[in-house]
Order: sequence, then structure tokens, then C-alpha cells
Amino acid sequence: MGAVFAGYGAAWIAVARQTPVPARAVRWLAAVLLLGGLGRVLSLAVDGRPHAFQLVLMGIELGLAPV
Repeated sequence: MGAVFAGYGAAWIAVARQTPVPARAVRWLAAVLLLGGLGRVLSLAVDGRPHAFQLVLMGIELGLAPV
């Protein structure tokens, strides 16, 4: 999973370095972040409460994407 997160971060950096910043790419990357949060919610519903750190990550993914 580390490679996936590194690639995701590299995509954000590549998009942020462009002038002007392409809104469509930012929306897609935010949607990917939101899907990760929704996956955590689904996991919460199916498997029960995870470790507290996972709950923090879920909050970040669901709260940061709309911003």
C-alpha cells in the first residue's frame, strides 16, 4: 500500500505544480480520497469498529475531500 500512497502524493504534487492548477485533476484526486473514506465506512459497517487511528484517517478522508 505504501507505493499506492506514494503515487497518490506524487500525483498531487504534479497537479499542484502546474500553472494554473487544473481544477478537473484536483476534483478527480479529491474524489479518490473520498472513495477511500467511503471504503473505510463500508468496512466499519461490515467488520465493526477498527483501531482509533483508522477512525482518524476516515475522518480526514471524509472531511478533507469536500474542502
